[in-house]
Amino acid sequence: MGSASLREAAESISNEPDSEIRKKYISAISARSLEIQHDMKHWDMIAIVQSIALHGSEKHDSSSIEKISKIIESKLSNFSPKHLIDTIAAFETIGYRNKGLYVECLNRLLLLANASMYVDELVALLRTLAIHKLDNRDLLIGLSRAILTNQSVHGQVRFLHCCEIAGSLATLNFLPKKLEIFLLEKSKSEIDLMPVDEVWKSMTGLKTKLAYSYKPFEAMLEAKFVSICESKEFAYLLDQVSAPMDMFQFIRMRGMLTDEMLIRTCKWANNAVYRPATRVNESRRPTVFEVALLADLCVERGISVDEIAKAVKITVATEGGTSLRVPKPKPLKYRRRRVYLRKSDPYEELKVVPLKAPVLRASANVMKSNEAAFAPKLRTSVPLWKSRSNAWYFRK
Repeated sequence: MGSASLREAAESISNEPDSEIRKKYISAISARSLEIQHDMKHWDMIAIVQSIALHGSEKHDSSSIEKISKIIESKLSNFSPKHLIDTIAAFETIGYRNKGLYVECLNRLLLLANASMYVDELVALLRTLAIHKLDNRDLLIGLSRAILTNQSVHGQVRFLHCCEIAGSLATLNFLPKKLEIFLLEKSKSEIDLMPVDEVWKSMTGLKTKLAYSYKPFEAMLEAKFVSICESKEFAYLLDQVSAPMDMFQFIRMRGMLTDEMLIRTCKWANNAVYRPATRVNESRRPTVFEVALLADLCVERGISVDEIAKAVKITVATEGGTSLRVPKPKPLKYRRRRVYLRKSDPYEELKVVPLKAPVLRASANVMKSNEAAFAPKLRTSVPLWKSRSNAWYFRK
């Protein structure tokens, strides 16, 4: 078996429920990788170590692991930052620390941090150090200096990066004042420039994307989110979000929903139901269930909103938007950069002549039985049977 085949075998056997079979195959794969160590790719070696690390509580052949670590140590010059971080995490999970391997890995990481490491890789490194409690002060000082001095990193740092960097360093009880001030200023500028959609995604990402966070930065973001929710233009701001009803449900689950927010959401729904139910507008318009939910919430709170009644009517009439293909026409109003042509009224100088009511006349084929019905409508003093329209009268 070659390098790639050994990696695939290690990844597949890691899901084996029987621990005895798993240890037997892992030992065979390790022995084979040692036999062809000069042909093994370094990413395949890391994958084999990660497969062993998935069951770190089990006892493994320490001699095989030591030989694998020496093979990896000889190939460290080819490792990218991600491979170096994965190597440290895998051996920490196994519980095996090779001093030579760790020194080479950390020196290589520190060199790359000052040269060509991306901010995502820096964050992943600090997260790994915090998870495994590797508080090497020299390494942390070097990483902090790289974050402060590397100008290419400054342009890549976003709000969630600031939260995780500060949280990871605080977990290791190492957060220099200068770095904290830099991250605080960067967080404030990021929050001020964030669009509404990114503010909401950052709020949800605090709990789902970050292993560590920093409470003061979270408080600033939450204050920004509350100001958006309490804004009078909430209906307009809600329309800028990629999934408006998901944001509404997020507000509701956090207990932040007020009557004003509900009324403004109903106003948004009244405009959004005119969007066709296509794949493009799948998350940009409320579904039938969501319109019904808004109506139920209005009834529960005793709020009477005309917009939600109109939204329900349009939703029912268009079968949830499936039979609607023309969007709601925009009202004609003043708009910047619209071309307006001014022209005088051509009938302004003309004398307006009032129109006269038409005179109704009986036709020649009117029967005598209908004379009484048409008589009040005729403006003539001549009897109907003597009218000029009756040719037989003039023939006499």
